[in-house]
Amino acid sequence: MENRLYKFVVLFTCALLGCKNETTELFHDTYSYMWNGTPVTLKTGYFNRDNLPDIVISTTGRESTIFTLLSNGDSTFSLGDSFLSNFSYDTEGYHSPFTTHELNLDGIDDIICADTDIIEITLVNETGRFIKKNIINHQELFVPESIVVGLFNSDNIPDVVTGDFFGQLMVLIGIGDGGFDRVVYKPDYISGILGSADFNNDGVHELVVALRDGNGRGGIGIISGVGAGGFDDAYSFYAVKDYLPSRILVNDFNNDGIKDILATGSLSLGFVPVIWLSYPLNRNGLILPANDTEIYYFSVLIGRGDGSFNTPLNYPVGESPTERILIDDFNLDGFNDIAVLSALPANLTLWLGNGEGIFEEFVNYDVGEVLANFVKGEFNGDGIPDIAVINYRSKDVIILLGKGDGTFDKQFGYGLEFEPFRIVAEDFNTDGLSDLVAGGSDPDGRGIVSLLIANGD
Repeated sequence: MENRLYKFVVLFTCALLGCKNETTELFHDTYSYMWNGTPVTLKTGYFNRDNLPDIVISTTGRESTIFTLLSNGDSTFSLGDSFLSNFSYDTEGYHSPFTTHELNLDGIDDIICADTDIIEITLVNETGRFIKKNIINHQELFVPESIVVGLFNSDNIPDVVTGDFFGQLMVLIGIGDGGFDRVVYKPDYISGILGSADFNNDGVHELVVALRDGNGRGGIGIISGVGAGGFDDAYSFYAVKDYLPSRILVNDFNNDGIKDILATGSLSLGFVPVIWLSYPLNRNGLILPANDTEIYYFSVLIGRGDGSFNTPLNYPVGESPTERILIDDFNLDGFNDIAVLSALPANLTLWLGNGEGIFEEFVNYDVGEVLANFVKGEFNGDGIPDIAVINYRSKDVIILLGKGDGTFDKQFGYGLEFEPFRIVAEDFNTDGLSDLVAGGSDPDGRGIVSLLIANGD
């Protein structure tokens, strides 16, 4: 294991990234960390007790390695801990679901993975070491697509739900020490779990799932918890336009204190792991129809406070589906807006909210050809939300500095000498500014993450 991970090469240099832009000093010293294996998942979390944001990475391979980089507070990182997972993270695009969340009430994030027939729980101690790994076996064929953590009974202990390709749910009810009781629930027509929240203010989370109804329409289903870790057999269904949701974001779009939902995805691809894209089957083995309109959408569902929602309002995002959406008040009017990164056409579109849950397309920005992902942050110290976009083909990071009126100043790209497809924003050196970590692979196939430090200029 000592050499399997990882002879880390820590480069305290700007040579790899070209971090000093000739036109702006928005970011400075960049540090790069390299290893064998491409990063599939790049997340931030708190994996020790120093209150500094850390990084967790999962890599490709038949036995994927999962490891942490612990922040030193001075814009550098130390290698935390690592373990070999049983799960499949491959270069074809499919990877097992992976997330982090505090599970044993110690204030430190833990690691949750799921793969065919098993769930793997890894607890992290106060020094950032991995101390306990629980392997929970399914009783029958289970091909997980998603992991959601929520409060599904009234004990305020985090619970875990996984959903699989065949429409099954597996519910793990937490007991507070990182262990779980096990429950299995199987509703009809489920194509994936998207999230959870307390939509009716009863203290118990509801599940949000992707559904196809009896008429073949795609939509959002809300399944209510019953307070003991189970869920109602019945669910509420909200049809969306021409797609099957694959991601949701929960927010309050009309400032009424009630949770709303933004859904996005693709009818033919939204619920199927990428490894199966040549076999677009639903859970009953039926071929899904193509999207005849060739236009894809996101949808906004305004909550009523009792667990129900208004009829979804649908907004076009272009000729290709996207899950890449950010929510923030970009024009500083007190109402949240929506930024969408699309592939066809390849641009960033901002939709401004009017405070009633209705959005209007406001501005578009050309930010490259093959857009991998984007994040929001506060990069220059003016208190206005900014956006960073990574471009896979041109190997760079584009910075859009918010003006406070819903428009942006487009900065020159920060060049990378690797192909980036993951990015996170976090204040790693506690100076009040958002820094960036981009992850990808170099020409030799090694994984690499590089850190851009914001200096507020």
